Amino acid sequence: MYKCKCCNHETLPVPPEDALGFICPICFWENDVFTTDDDEPSDENHGISLKRARKNYISHGICDPRLQCKDSTHLSTFAPVDKTLGDHMPFLVSLEENGDNELHIVLTASVLGENVPDMTDEFPAPVAEVVSQCRPILPGSRTIDIRFDNYILYQVRNESYASPDRTEVKHGKYLCVYAESKLLAYLETVTDVQRSEDGSTYPGPWRHYGIRTQNQIIDVVSHFEPMVTIKENESGESK
Repeated sequence: MYKCKCCNHETLPVPPEDALGFICPICFWENDVFTTDDDEPSDENHGISLKRARKNYISHGICDPRLQCKDSTHLSTFAPVDKTLGDHMPFLVSLEENGDNELHIVLTASVLGENVPDMTDEFPAPVAEVVSQCRPILPGSRTIDIRFDNYILYQVRNESYASPDRTEVKHGKYLCVYAESKLLAYLETVTDVQRSEDGSTYPGPWRHYGIRTQNQIIDVVSHFEPMVTIKENESGESK
């Protein structure tokens, strides 16, 4: 194991220069291989520098205090499952409403398929050499079942037209919980939810959940914590 550049704990499975996009499970610093100076703002960490992140960790126990949620149970639902997805976005199997505004989302975790030799036949030699080292990303045997008992708003975007917004603050890689987002800022404009002067919200504490899949970006704002279950397709045993 290798040390995180922020908290100095041994949490990196590979050397820092190879740990592209790895998020430390202790301080939540996303390893940035593109910055060259500790004072340089990190795009992967919402513009804070590594130097500032280290100070934040000493003071707050986290690289960026904005990532802390008032209700930590919201992080506990998505975070452990997000870590099991590995380096590739999952596939969306289905999204449907059941009953009275209950939202049901089913994902399949990704796996690497076998290399197909004849897939390089139509390419020029330099391109064929690169393609010959590639492996397809395919749906695997694990499914992730996500259920919201109720929701305030949800949207689905084509992944090809959805660019990441570095000004938004989120925790997680593919199953995310946002501390700040443009959708949350826009919520009171397009719905009848309300935020009081004391910070409380109606109809309850709402939160923005983001789900990134191979072809879709799903955003759900809900005042209910989702129930998440992992299942193996072959046995159907819940985990």
